[in-house]
Amino acid sequence: MIFSNRYIIIFMVIVFIFSACGINPVTRTRELNFISEDREISLGRNASYEISKQYGVYNNTDLEHYVNEVGQRLVNVSDRTSISYEFHIVDIPILNAFALPGGYIYITRGLLAELDNEAQLASVLGHEIGHVCARHSASQLSEQLAFSALTLASLAAPGAREMAPVTAALTQSITLGYSREKEFEADAMGLTYMYRAGYDPMQASIFLSQLSRMSQGAAGYSVYTSTHPDIFDRISATRNEAKQMVGFNIGMGKIRGQEGKGEAEVTKQEIMNQQGNIFEDEYKSHLDGLLYGPPEAPRRLRIYTVKEGDTMESIAEDFVGNKQQAKEIAELNKLEIDSPLRVGQKLKIII
Repeated sequence: MIFSNRYIIIFMVIVFIFSACGINPVTRTRELNFISEDREISLGRNASYEISKQYGVYNNTDLEHYVNEVGQRLVNVSDRTSISYEFHIVDIPILNAFALPGGYIYITRGLLAELDNEAQLASVLGHEIGHVCARHSASQLSEQLAFSALTLASLAAPGAREMAPVTAALTQSITLGYSREKEFEADAMGLTYMYRAGYDPMQASIFLSQLSRMSQGAAGYSVYTSTHPDIFDRISATRNEAKQMVGFNIGMGKIRGQEGKGEAEVTKQEIMNQQGNIFEDEYKSHLDGLLYGPPEAPRRLRIYTVKEGDTMESIAEDFVGNKQQAKEIAELNKLEIDSPLRVGQKLKIII
């Protein structure tokens, strides 16, 4: 029997797909992934160029250096340190963060403005590093393009023109977000990395709780599509995993102190008392001057240091010139309008 070229191609694609199934070395789960690490990095580089061209990178060298510093701290304790990671700030006001293949990680200036401390920044970056470590974008793109002979051929082609359909598919894949399983997996990995780096892992669930009260659903944290976990499920999961992580660490410390003899009971109070680093004032200091809101009506974040006798209303009147903005200041800092203020405390204020 003589086979047509069409059937030969289909047969080759099927053989290629089955040969590409394997065990992910980080997650230990079976997955389809026919994208090599070199190709993954190349895809990420191409997509990074497109993202920068389409949205623009926020021009603040000091802030980007700070974000990169936090990110690299997490990378150093991650499960995939064999590749280089880059951290960039996207010049858009929406709340989002996303990871491209090969270690290209982006966070928007809109999300940076809403985070309250360095530990929350670490929770966001750790989540995205988790996606990179688990090669989620590569495996999701492999599934999406599995039966496309054109794109399989493109993956083997060295030219940028041939890679265009793959880059387009990758961008669409990232925009749609990941599956429930992959989002939960990235949450768990991000928690581990931030805890290893010395941050308070409870800040992950606190951030997600704050996000649930915001009106925008970002692709990386979407709660509006059926392919993502409900955000309240994520809050519950990250809170429980953080407690278990801290509790296990306390328990192991007790066992080592007892030279392995006897049991090590861990109380709820002990878990609550053993917080990691948060670095609230340090984080807010880096936000001074950050562009806030849409570019057609730009405002700036200013960081105010609380003085003796300050109240929300007095700060609004003296610093902004409008007593009525006390409520906006309180909400931006996740406080009540009559919350007691600490001398030296840093507050975000929109000017």
